[in-house]
Amino acid sequence: MSKRYVGFIAILAAALLLYPPIVFSVIDKSYENDLKYGSPSVRIKTVESIGRSGNPEYVEMLLSYSKDAEIDVRVAIARSLLRLNAKEYTDRIIDLLDDASPEVCAELRKTLVGIGRTEVFKKKLTGHPNPDVRKQIAIIFGETKDPAAVDVLLKALKDTDFVRFAAVKSLGQVGDKSVSAPLTNALKDPLGEIRVQAAKALTNLKIYSSVPDILNLLVDLDSTVRGNTERVLDGFVSDDTVLYFVQAVMKDRRTPVRIYATRAIGLLGSKSVAVVLFEALKDKDPSVRQEAIKSLEKIIDGTMVFNLCLSLNEKDINVRNYAVKTLERLKDPRAVPFLIDRLKKEKDQELRTLIQDTIIGISDISIVDFLAKALYDKTLVVRITAVRAIEKLKPPEILTELSDLLSREKDIELKYAIISTVKAFNNKSALPGLHVSLRKEKNLEIKLEIINVLKELKDYSSIPVALESLKYGDETIRMESEYLLEQLADMQSIDFFLEAAGDQSIVVRGFAMKVLKKFPVAKVLPVVIAGLGDSDPFIRKDAVYILGVIADKSTIPELTRMLKDRDEDIRIETVSALANMGFPRDVLPYMEICLVDKSATVRLEAVKFIHENGDRAFVEGFSNALKKESEVTVKEEIIKGLQKMKDPAAIGALKRSLKDMEPSVRKSAASALGDIGDPVIIPDLKKVFYNDYSSEVRAETMVALAKLDVKDMIPEFMGKVSDVTDITISSVAKRSLDILLDESNTSYLIGCLQSEHRSIRNYSYSVLKRMPRTGELPVDGLFKLLKKARGEIRQQAMELIDSMIDNKLLPDFLDLLKTSDDPQLKQWAIKHLGEFKDESVVSQMSDAVRDRDENMRKEAVRALGKIGGRRAIEILQHVAEKDESPAVRYLAREMLKTKK
Repeated sequence: MSKRYVGFIAILAAALLLYPPIVFSVIDKSYENDLKYGSPSVRIKTVESIGRSGNPEYVEMLLSYSKDAEIDVRVAIARSLLRLNAKEYTDRIIDLLDDASPEVCAELRKTLVGIGRTEVFKKKLTGHPNPDVRKQIAIIFGETKDPAAVDVLLKALKDTDFVRFAAVKSLGQVGDKSVSAPLTNALKDPLGEIRVQAAKALTNLKIYSSVPDILNLLVDLDSTVRGNTERVLDGFVSDDTVLYFVQAVMKDRRTPVRIYATRAIGLLGSKSVAVVLFEALKDKDPSVRQEAIKSLEKIIDGTMVFNLCLSLNEKDINVRNYAVKTLERLKDPRAVPFLIDRLKKEKDQELRTLIQDTIIGISDISIVDFLAKALYDKTLVVRITAVRAIEKLKPPEILTELSDLLSREKDIELKYAIISTVKAFNNKSALPGLHVSLRKEKNLEIKLEIINVLKELKDYSSIPVALESLKYGDETIRMESEYLLEQLADMQSIDFFLEAAGDQSIVVRGFAMKVLKKFPVAKVLPVVIAGLGDSDPFIRKDAVYILGVIADKSTIPELTRMLKDRDEDIRIETVSALANMGFPRDVLPYMEICLVDKSATVRLEAVKFIHENGDRAFVEGFSNALKKESEVTVKEEIIKGLQKMKDPAAIGALKRSLKDMEPSVRKSAASALGDIGDPVIIPDLKKVFYNDYSSEVRAETMVALAKLDVKDMIPEFMGKVSDVTDITISSVAKRSLDILLDESNTSYLIGCLQSEHRSIRNYSYSVLKRMPRTGELPVDGLFKLLKKARGEIRQQAMELIDSMIDNKLLPDFLDLLKTSDDPQLKQWAIKHLGEFKDESVVSQMSDAVRDRDENMRKEAVRALGKIGGRRAIEILQHVAEKDESPAVRYLAREMLKTKK
């Protein structure tokens, strides 16, 4: 590149900077094609591009497409017209306001507001032929809030419906309060929507004086107007308008107006006008009253308690109900007198209950005096409520008065309430009144409730009145009174019961004696002794029991007289008492008298006592008694006594008893005769054993014969061991044999090992096993048995011999080894011969190590190891080298190791 060319470029660049190029406006023909043929999105983008170009020459093009079918395209055109500053086209843009789309109209209004030709708008509002356009222009004035447009908007109030509506709305938006009169007149417009809009406009302008006129719309014939009016008026509620609503509540004859005005006062939430709401509670219309209640709920507080109390007398039950519930919530005790006054008059049961609960709930200590007076009110429900309120507060100063009132009150329900309240106090100062009431009360349930309270208080002073209640005819009362007395009975209160033991009432005396049974101390003796002569058998019986427990020796004569009492239970108790006193020597003579008592139980107890404490001196008496006795249990007890005394003088009586019809008596007699041990009775016992049908009697006879050492019965008893038909006989036979058998019977027992009955064999084996030995056991028989026996018998014989091993048996084992062919016996014999460690048997062992039986050879090796000696070692060495069995060789080597 030449230097001249570079210089030219530099000059040209400088010229362009100093003198910018002139731009000539050129319309892009492609825009029109896009607007004509493009899709909606293309058309929108084209319009937006035109708007961004800022070229006013495109205005005409945009206006020509302002009726595009797509709303979004028309909206884009409206926006672009504003960017292109199409002021000269204002009239044509205004004409576009008849567009059916609200979105398009809204954008067009923004465009026109941006253009800002107010005078043109005014002319068009009154002169444009299209009412839709006039409507949109009226809206523009509202959106711009132009005060200069007020006059033309007022003129528009005479236009068509849509224009009037828009004009009214815009007048409210402009903010000029001078239009209040025309807007107020608009409240009477034939079109309901305009009437509502006029009300909204007045609200926006805060024309407070229009409230009465707007309230008229609450009774409009159009339900939509009425509904919208309430929402409009909600925006009017303030301290500035409250008087209008107050006046409406107080004076307006129209119910809907009063209803809303009442609600409006509630919305205001001002306590200063609460009195108006209380007046509204008296309104003739229930809906107004209900609205007043709702409004009061928003502002109610403790300063309005008096007004609420006055409302308690309103005719409307809902009002009264509200007043009571609100007073309950406020918890102001000053309302109690008013509530009680209402309680006297109220006829609705549910509300009466609510009033009662409220009185109880809000009462506090400040109104105790008032509650005390209410206890004497003529109205029952008032008295009941007062009592329940006192129950909650528990003021101690009123308790005595309350308990005294119980005896004077006649109503059952109130009595229950008083008792419940007294119980809640849990204070003993109420006791005098409760005692008086318990004595006077006729109602069963009330008496029971009083007794229950006395149980809670647990005071000794309640004992006398509780004792009196025992005389009451009802069983439940007596039971509960007894329970109360049992709670109170102790050593500190015993004097009450000592006195009661002398009461004329059997019931009282009887219970007193029961209490004294629990505290048997010397202090009660005089009263108890006196009780022995009481007409009531239960009292006499308890008295006897107490004397037995106290166990004062000086009272024995008094007690023994009771052995002649006509009542069987008393005689039984007397025997028991004498037995438990601990003076058997002093009591025994009297017990012997009882052996002839009519009562079997008395006789039985007497026999038991003599049995435990008597001696042989009573054998004759027992024997005579046994002859005459008919009761089985008594017979058995007499026999036990004779058995304990072990006096042969009793044999005659016992012998007779062996023939008694009752098996248990025969059994007892057999047992006793066995313990006495006189052989003279053996024949008789044998007869019983052989002839009695009772297995239990025969069994006991077996034991008796065993105790008498009748050895000739051993075979007989041994035979019974195998008796599978009678387990009792079989078992007792063993027990009897255990008594009879000794070392002298060893041979017999060895013989029994060969019995065909396994049970006999096993028993004989067990006896031989455990039998102590002072002499030598006849083993000849056992070794003979070994050679013949097999199985269990052989095993038992072997075990018996094992238990008596000594050197004297060496010949027997050698003989067994020589004569027996049985490997088991031979191995057993070799084992024992080894244990003798006698070298004289080595030759027999040398024969044994050559036996074919490997086990025999092993046993011989072990025996040689135990015997030792030179000859035994030589044999072991030979076996260790030459025996064909590795096991035998190994065992021989081990034995040799022990000999080194």
